[in-house]
Amino acid sequence: MSAVDVAGRELKVGQLVAHTERAAYRGLTTSRIVKITAKQVELSVKSWSGADSGMRREHSAVCIVEDI
Repeated sequence: MSAVDVAGRELKVGQLVAHTERAAYRGLTTSRIVKITAKQVELSVKSWSGADSGMRREHSAVCIVEDI
């Protein structure tokens, strides 16, 4: 079974997705998928200092955002 987002679309490395903020769980932000595991996706997130850091979310907790 492949990894799918909340809308049922297949997730792939490099895709832009919307998800909740790190600890607050309110508001949304966007990040790129760096890795996909059996249950979660690892996201590349810019920290407040500007450095890249990793964050994990369950497949159903992200939604693909079309690149424009």
